[in-house]
Parts: sequence; structure tokens; C-alpha cells
Amino acid sequence: MIYKLGSWDLTEIKPENIEKSIEKVESHVKELESKRKQFTEKITEKEFMYFLKSLEKLATEISKLYAYFGLKFSENTSDHKISARRSMIEQYLAKVSNRLLFFSLWFKDLPEEKAKELIMASGDYHYFLETIRKTKPYTLNEPEEKILTIKNVTGPNALVNVYDILVSQLGFSFKGKIITQNELRKLFYDPDPKIRRKAYETYLL
Repeated sequence: MIYKLGSWDLTEIKPENIEKSIEKVESHVKELESKRKQFTEKITEKEFMYFLKSLEKLATEISKLYAYFGLKFSENTSDHKISARRSMIEQYLAKVSNRLLFFSLWFKDLPEEKAKELIMASGDYHYFLETIRKTKPYTLNEPEEKILTIKNVTGPNALVNVYDILVSQLGFSFKGKIITQNELRKLFYDPDPKIRRKAYETYLL
């Protein structure tokens, strides 16, 4: 079976309205922000679990939003409207991450006994919480961590996006035709070994 390059069916994750989707995320973020005062050593398991479940729900909403525009961008990196939307979403989600940063910083600073107590009560969330604790030695103060989050969007991520846009527009001469990088790369899996070899040689040489 020969693979044919096409478009993804993104109907299941496509937002009905981007502005309303962001408003929904924003409302959810504000609710979580309002719980910040609860995060002391006296927090109850019930309060802690409610926050974790709400955080997971928010992560699902954000993932769909980000995945949709990420896939649309990969589908056609020359679409400037999608590229602009994707950049806007990335910048907004970086701000969201900074607004909820207080949770992971608080959990990293918890005394070991209290942290273990909450991890034991967390059920399926235990790995997520254990991972947070493991990164404690490499964590900076809140202002510095926020700067790094913003820097990732405007620094390395931005350069990767520019690279993807430039590379996707390259043309390769293959058997008398000019084809795109994606069209060439799919030939790496062609049933004919001669075509696979030629595709790799065209791509690498």
C-alpha cells in the first residue's frame, strides 16, 4: 500500500470558535488562580484533589486548542493566518503557564512528609507529582521561572518555527519533477527499494 499525502481530519479537536475557546480557558484559569490561598501545609486532601482534577481538565482543553493549530501549521507552513494564530496561542498559553506556576513551586517546597502524604492520596496523579518533586534541584525562583517560560516562546520555539517554514518551501528534483520535502520524505517508505535509496540520496546529498 502506497501512502498518499493528504490532510488530517481534525473535526474532533477543531474549536467551534477560537475566541470562545480562549474565554473558556481563561475562565478555568481564573478559577484555579482563586485557589492559591489554599496552598499551605494545612491543605486538605479534598482541596488538593479538586485542584488536580481541575488542572487536568484545563490541560485537556489547552491540548486540543494547541494541537489543532499545531497540526494545521504542519499541514501548510506557508499559511500565514494559521502561523499567526499558532503564535498567538503559544504566547497566550505561556502566560497561562506562568499564572499557574505557583502550584508546582509550592509542591516542590513542601516538607517531604506532607508531599508523600498528598502523593499517596493522589491515585493516578502520583507520577505527575513525583516528577514535579524530582525537578526541585533545577528550579529557580518564580520571577526567573516566568522569564524562562516567555523566553522559550520568543527564543528557541520561534527559531524552530522559522526553520520549519523555510524548509517546507524547499524543492527537490526527483525523477524530473520538483517535489516538496514532505513528498520526498514519504518516499523513504516506498515498497520499491530503488526508490527509497534514490529518495534518501536526493534528501541527504
